[in-house]
Amino acid sequence: MHLQASDGRFSLSFWFTHNHCENITDAAVIRLAEQCPGLTKVHLYGCGNITNDAIVALETQCASLTTMNVYI
Repeated sequence: MHLQASDGRFSLSFWFTHNHCENITDAAVIRLAEQCPGLTKVHLYGCGNITNDAIVALETQCASLTTMNVYI
């Protein structure tokens, strides 16, 4: 996870990449969404174990989310 400055405010971005993503589950993404409602960007690359449940959790829990890239 990295912290970025944006327009004088802080925004959170989270990246899961192919090399480390094969063990990521819905439960992990749902927990991330619950614990980090201020996420603005999420990138999921090669996360073949997640389903729509994880995507819905991000959409509903993270009101500031402006970017979501999912490549399974």
